[in-house]
Amino acid sequence: MAVHALATFLGAFLLFFCQPMMGRFLLPWFGGGAAVWTVSLLFFQVGLVAGYAYAHVLSRLSGKLQVGVHCSLLVLTAVTQNVVPGEAWRPEGGEDPTWAALRILAAHIGLPYLLLSATAPLIQSWFARVHPGESPYRLYATSNLAALIALFGYPFLFEPALRRGEQAFAWQMGFGLLVVCFLVAGRGMRRAGVPDVRESSASVGGWHPLWLILPGLSSALLLAVTNRLSENVPPFPFLWVLPLSLHLLSFVLCFRERPLYHRGLFVRLFGVGALLLAGQLHHQTPDFLWHLVLQNTVLFCACMVMHGELYRRRPRADGLTGYYLAIATGGALGGVLVAIVSPAVFERLSEFPLLLIATTAVAFWTGRRDPRPPSSLWASVKLESGLVPVVLLGYLGLQAFNEEEGVIHRSRNFFGTQTVKVIEEGTPRARYEYGHGVIVHGMQYLGDGFRHLPTAYFTPISGIGLAWNDLAQDRPRHVGVIGLGVGTLAAYGRPGDRIRFYEIDPKVIAVANELFFYLKESKADVEVILGDGRSSLEAESEKGFDLLVLDAFSGDAPPAHLLTQEAFELYRDHLAPGGIIAVNVTNVYLDLLDLVATQARELGLAGVWISQGEDPTHAALKSTWVLLAERPSAFGPGVLRQANRLDGFGERASIWTDEFSAPKEILNW
Repeated sequence: MAVHALATFLGAFLLFFCQPMMGRFLLPWFGGGAAVWTVSLLFFQVGLVAGYAYAHVLSRLSGKLQVGVHCSLLVLTAVTQNVVPGEAWRPEGGEDPTWAALRILAAHIGLPYLLLSATAPLIQSWFARVHPGESPYRLYATSNLAALIALFGYPFLFEPALRRGEQAFAWQMGFGLLVVCFLVAGRGMRRAGVPDVRESSASVGGWHPLWLILPGLSSALLLAVTNRLSENVPPFPFLWVLPLSLHLLSFVLCFRERPLYHRGLFVRLFGVGALLLAGQLHHQTPDFLWHLVLQNTVLFCACMVMHGELYRRRPRADGLTGYYLAIATGGALGGVLVAIVSPAVFERLSEFPLLLIATTAVAFWTGRRDPRPPSSLWASVKLESGLVPVVLLGYLGLQAFNEEEGVIHRSRNFFGTQTVKVIEEGTPRARYEYGHGVIVHGMQYLGDGFRHLPTAYFTPISGIGLAWNDLAQDRPRHVGVIGLGVGTLAAYGRPGDRIRFYEIDPKVIAVANELFFYLKESKADVEVILGDGRSSLEAESEKGFDLLVLDAFSGDAPPAHLLTQEAFELYRDHLAPGGIIAVNVTNVYLDLLDLVATQARELGLAGVWISQGEDPTHAALKSTWVLLAERPSAFGPGVLRQANRLDGFGERASIWTDEFSAPKEILNW
């Protein structure tokens, strides 16, 4: 029992530890967006199906053959696999990010992940053969407990203590230990001399469609919640692992020898939470902590119902590999629905309210089809009374599909959702407003006499406006901008100036060119480069920016790889003598001012910060800019009149590098 439990625990720990670890390797290459984690989860879910299918097929073979095949593959993988993707795998600008990420994961973690996925069902199958009188399902709870420890330990213990390369090395050492466990367990399996067990429909009790539907819904809801939580906050591991951990915790509680699942309690808790969520969808409340608590609570209650009903419909022990295969397949189908189908079908995160409605309907339908029906008429009446919140949930959930007034464009892709709407149409102040997620990224007046005016975070009295107007007037200026938005900064261009924008999202480029006028009507020579800003700068030999603007942090999951020490060294190297780095640190959820001050102090850069309040008269949004230079003399008189010193900042944040970051230190809860 000890070696089976240890192998189960270690396999699940490594299985779920590698998920946030590989996500950290991928994030810098794909713009740091939340979709990196969604696509990664899809890969891991499909890998789980492959592993369970492999275990299901292998369990039909003789005991000696099972041990020989599986242990041989484990040893081969342990001595040949390198999980760290090299620079040669870095995607190029314009490449489909979904398939690029899946390809990298398949090449570097595919085979190890398949073998790790097979650990839980295979070990339980071996245990059932060696100990035919004992239930193997408690080992399934053990595996989910190990997964919880790995997931919660990653952001709070392993990520702060170990660099990415050290994490990968520790993971590979753990994989080697797992190989030893399987060799010992396999030796016991062969020595036991137990007869082969072959599955039959009579012993399994028949295949049930709910083995697919229930885990499919819980998986899809897991990804949908993660998408919504990471829409405007960086997708750092804590926001990844919290929903996934609650998902796994429900498996632990439901698959114990004495399950802690009470149908009536969790159905009602889910119904109340879903109603509150429907109201949140309707009113678009901005409170992040409320979002975090409510959405995760609803997810946990839904998972308890789905997995509790799943456990009630479990087969006998000799059919468990097929049962687990069905569960994994359902989870993968839910992942495909959210990660691939929904972005292609919906222009916003519409799958979230639809999944709430579907989960509610299935929860009450399974009660009516419960294999253990209520013991009294009164219990049935109490159960059916839940149809009232179903109706209300459906009504409020569908409110999320009501189109906002004035919307003229809406789209969605790997990098998020975009909306363009007209404000105060028919008046002299009519303007287009561009939003990514729930954050406004730019606006432009429509009238001929006003549409050349810089607005939003870029007005002449903002930090970037003051810095730009202080640039040399007697020669052309060379300016680089990471983050296009609607191209507002092109309004500052004069004849002879060169402005180069770097933008990773092709849909942003299309919107800026087709619906706004800043780029096409600029007097400067404007160029837009498709691709991650940092990667593009690294590939360029040309340097000499008089002003390098970083405008990628105001919302929709600010990319952490643009804020590391190595990134700021790159920015400094691309400056002309006396050049300035301007960082837009305006952010609802993150204290980026403190982080940038920390990086500036570490690199010995002079820095000031400038805040501008909201001014509806001039379509100005509240903004805060940090200006950095190698010497204070780089700042002109306009900046110095309005600037504040960085003294007193930089005490709260750690120094971020490509190997280490700590977003939870700067999160404004």
